[in-house]
Amino acid sequence: MVRYRWLGPTWDPFLDFERIEDEARRLIGAVERSVGLRSVPRPYPTINVYDAPESVVVTAELPGIDPSALDLSITQDVMTLKGTRKETEVGNATVHRRERMFGEFTRTISFPEKVDPDGVKATYKLGVLRISVPKAKETRPRQITVSGE
Repeated sequence: MVRYRWLGPTWDPFLDFERIEDEARRLIGAVERSVGLRSVPRPYPTINVYDAPESVVVTAELPGIDPSALDLSITQDVMTLKGTRKETEVGNATVHRRERMFGEFTRTISFPEKVDPDGVKATYKLGVLRISVPKAKETRPRQITVSGE
């Protein structure tokens, strides 16, 4: 005999996936702690790359980092972002979960097109680094005027 459970009109299958993912992370974390392993780090900082008509825009989440401590360089069509995130002091407290990364980091981003590194603009606001890199002139779309007779 097959039994069905009525989930009601508000059932969202994605919530089940999130719950399963959270539980899997919890179990993996418990196993890692029991054998002294650390979690596999996620790429840090998390980034987004946008292709605008005249530039490539990169945003990176860097909360709590002094922007003067960042090292940003561009060689040909590759950008490298380096820095260090300091560990927050917890004193005599016992750490139960540590998800925020700390230490040195490096992210390398290959641009989808040729860029002009001379016109780069980088701003840091509310923990988000925004880098606008102009595209090389030969890759930018050109407006062509059509003349009539």
